[in-house]
Amino acid sequence: NYSFWLPIGYKKYNIMGDNKCSNILKYIKMNEHNLRKTIADNLRVLRAKSRISQDILAEKAGISTKYLTQIENEKVNPSILEVYNLATALNVKVDDFVY
Repeated sequence: NYSFWLPIGYKKYNIMGDNKCSNILKYIKMNEHNLRKTIADNLRVLRAKSRISQDILAEKAGISTKYLTQIENEKVNPSILEVYNLATALNVKVDDFVY
């Protein structure tokens, strides 16, 4: 019987077998998608409020316009550094992307 903490949602899990591990992996994957959606939704709103184009924001954040589009369309998970750079470029806090 093993026990560990997941950083996602700070929940504690006890592992008793493969089936339990499978369920936890599904939980992680689900929350990864939710986080990707939350970041994408907030990015679109923040960019619209700032009245900044994708091209200009991408340049300021040091990423390609194509990659920014992929983030906004929930196709990729940006790194924390990329979220930080986007927040800096939009003059907002990183928290604004995840809450």
